[in-house]
Amino acid sequence: MTALAGCAEQPRRGAYPSGPVDGTARAEALLERAAQAPAQERPPLLVAAADALLAADRPRRAARVLAQLEGLSLDEATDLKRRVLAGELALRLGDGKLGAPLLADVPEPRLQALLAPDWRLRWHRARGELLARAGQTERAVFELARASLLARSEERRRLGARIWRLVSELPAERLARAARASQDPTARGWYELALLAQRHGADLADLAAAFADWRRAHPAHPAASDPPPTLRRIGEGPILAPTKIAVWLPLSGELAAAGRAIGEGLLAAYFQAAREQSDPPRLEFFDAADASPADLLARSAEQGAELVIGPLRREAVTALAAGGPPPLPVLALNYAEGVDNPPPDLFQFGLSVADEARQAARTALGLGHRGALLILPQGRLGATAEEAFRQTWSGGGGVVPAQVRYADGVREFAPLLEDPLLIGESRARARRLAALLGRELDFRPRHRGDVDLVFLVAHPQAGRLIVPALDYLWAGDLPVFATSQIYGGEGDDGDLEGVSFTAPPWALAASSSDEVHPPAELSPDLAGLFALGYDAYRLHQWLPLLPRLPEARVRGLTGRLSVDAEGRVRRELPWARFAAGGVRPAPELDAVVDSP
Repeated sequence: MTALAGCAEQPRRGAYPSGPVDGTARAEALLERAAQAPAQERPPLLVAAADALLAADRPRRAARVLAQLEGLSLDEATDLKRRVLAGELALRLGDGKLGAPLLADVPEPRLQALLAPDWRLRWHRARGELLARAGQTERAVFELARASLLARSEERRRLGARIWRLVSELPAERLARAARASQDPTARGWYELALLAQRHGADLADLAAAFADWRRAHPAHPAASDPPPTLRRIGEGPILAPTKIAVWLPLSGELAAAGRAIGEGLLAAYFQAAREQSDPPRLEFFDAADASPADLLARSAEQGAELVIGPLRREAVTALAAGGPPPLPVLALNYAEGVDNPPPDLFQFGLSVADEARQAARTALGLGHRGALLILPQGRLGATAEEAFRQTWSGGGGVVPAQVRYADGVREFAPLLEDPLLIGESRARARRLAALLGRELDFRPRHRGDVDLVFLVAHPQAGRLIVPALDYLWAGDLPVFATSQIYGGEGDDGDLEGVSFTAPPWALAASSSDEVHPPAELSPDLAGLFALGYDAYRLHQWLPLLPRLPEARVRGLTGRLSVDAEGRVRRELPWARFAAGGVRPAPELDAVVDSP
């Protein structure tokens, strides 16, 4: 289940081959020549001008120049370059239709005969990214693997990181099928490498040995000489390999159901490890409902534990973080509050909405949004999401012209949303204009113009009221980004149609039969805690290593996991969308921003 992924490299500002410093001036000169040239000589000049504008970071102008080729007769080589540029522009502008010409297949011998290596590199790289955004992962890997064979060292590393991210996201069953079906040895090698990372991810010693065997079997593969950073570092340690783990969970009291769900996840991971390893670490459970962290630490150490998983209560985690270094490593199942410098060997892992809020802000910024309306519940959940979203959003140049904080039990959201959307001002302007003209107007109110996105934190019941209220107030054109709380376990939710949300991986229908899943009878909240327990067990060996590898990700049921320098586990979730009566993966949003 667990796999590793390096941070992917996506097409971004400056990622394409650089033109001269005066790229815009060069483009203008080419356009002037094209305007004076005979019709048959204009296409190569227009393509060169568009290329220069793209390199000079003027993609919209480049797209307008490329549009001038419509109706002109192009030779095959010029048309292939036009298609490359169309694909690169589609990625830069987020317009998939623009890249459609690049997705038409061309035999490799024709590309080799008509395009120089740098243009072939761009052809395969742009095709690969377009296919990845369309969710066609195997085709994307094939194209990016072709591109990597044409790239120089730094670009080859970026492409390798991107391929590794893509293959690491595939479940084992699909990886095995892709490896069997692939006719390309480079792509097949990536699938086999990701498959062994998943199979041995719970035991780093086994993974290091399996990777060494893979390198000997694939000496010419790009990953043999330049492996993903995490695989390169596993032999260097440190590795946490306890033989006994003490688990602190609330097994009685008000949090007993939560404790049981986490415990079931831990045991699911333990039994899976027992099938994969000869001697997995044993689990010993303690009821942490009323015990103090100090007492539990002492008892765990006395009974020979080498790692603690737990506690769950925020107050207990805060007490641990405010104290001195623990006598043995602790993977707490929540995040401390108000502690800036937690002690070494205290790792914190939970299902905080803050990770999702930061991810939503990064993705929206990557799509070019800059004005957000925040719709948040009152209380801790909304406050945590707001702080995380605002910090990332403002850091990227975004603004929050308005926000709404709603109370539990609200049934009518239109009155709450009307003023923040400035619908009343729009109506007042219409009345003044009608009075000035002396006649009634055919009028439709407009929402405020400085908002181009809604960031929503809501459980399904509130979400089903908020989204129709936005549409009722003529704001249905605004994209809505929500956190995973919006998902209630039912795919058919027409009132949420079009809402994009950060989805727990276990919730997506694309999950394969080889995955571990939370029991079907669990509610979404308890299913998330099952996944937390499962990932805590699978993650524990990686804890000392991951803070040294900020680009590394561990694939789990709760998301793609990393560990920051202060020992906090961070999650990145796949994007999904309510569409056509169900929940669909949204790979085009996953591809927008991959850096933490």
